[in-house]
Amino acid sequence: MANGTVERSPRLKARIAGVLYVIIIALALFAPFPVAPSWLLRGDVSATLTKILASKSLYSLGGVAELIVYACDLVFCPINNWH
Repeated sequence: MANGTVERSPRLKARIAGVLYVIIIALALFAPFPVAPSWLLRGDVSATLTKILASKSLYSLGGVAELIVYACDLVFCPINNWH
């Protein structure tokens, strides 16, 4: 401890970053599939909406997965800047 600051271990930073990367990769691979382009029908809004409503929970789960990816990314940025 120098000048009242706590030194952060590089090993701890690496472990946190590794866990966040695994979460980001796993959820980022899943998140786009509930809204895959095959569900989005160009020019047919009602058919697209019908498909989304038929799988509402899966669509919502994809949105939650996307939010978790963004949150992990926001947490990861300050970890990268620890000195």
